[in-house]
Amino acid sequence: MKKILVVTIFFLILFINYNYLSAENLVCKNEKNNETINVFYTFDKIEVEDKVFSEIFVFGNGMSGEYYKYKSLFLGLGKTLDEKWEIDIELRNPKTVSLSKFKYYADEPKKISDNSFLCR
Repeated sequence: MKKILVVTIFFLILFINYNYLSAENLVCKNEKNNETINVFYTFDKIEVEDKVFSEIFVFGNGMSGEYYKYKSLFLGLGKTLDEKWEIDIELRNPKTVSLSKFKYYADEPKKISDNSFLCR
């Protein structure tokens, strides 16, 4: 009975530490305008400033995600897509982040910014 308890506790500690260790915080700087952002990511979530990116796709040496912002329609009835942000994180050395912002006009996305950051 003690062996089962010890093995169970071992796997619980291993699982908890794995999720903790797989998270990372990056400080990234845009070389063109000296803008700095903080990127926190795990295998299922990416956070940049006050945005939490969803629809995470993990690939060979990186990951990507999207963030959607909605605006309400007339008197708060219904909502429509207003902005979309896309993030691509490349985890090779040097680590880089690409952050693109789209604005929706007549339900069509128009890219309004595309920034690249070098991380440490």
